[in-house]
Amino acid sequence: MYSNWRIKELKDKFRKRGASSHGKKADLVERLELYDQNFNFDRPDKADNEDPKMQLPLSETYRDINSNTILPPLDKNHDQTLFMLVSIVT
Repeated sequence: MYSNWRIKELKDKFRKRGASSHGKKADLVERLELYDQNFNFDRPDKADNEDPKMQLPLSETYRDINSNTILPPLDKNHDQTLFMLVSIVT
């Protein structure tokens, strides 16, 4: 689409949007086509001071999936095995 445009028209398009207009014609054409594919132009930029609002679920929706789990008792052998495994890994 932009390959038929003149360099002045391409650079004007970049300047109008506040983007860098430096480069060869082929580079400008490629950048404009990529911008169009990614919808990076013609979108209003959000102000830097705007704080995005997060929508979090209610705290009641969270639950502890391990709350009903009963852990087996640990003894000295478990401790030694754990320390051996950790020393092998590190």
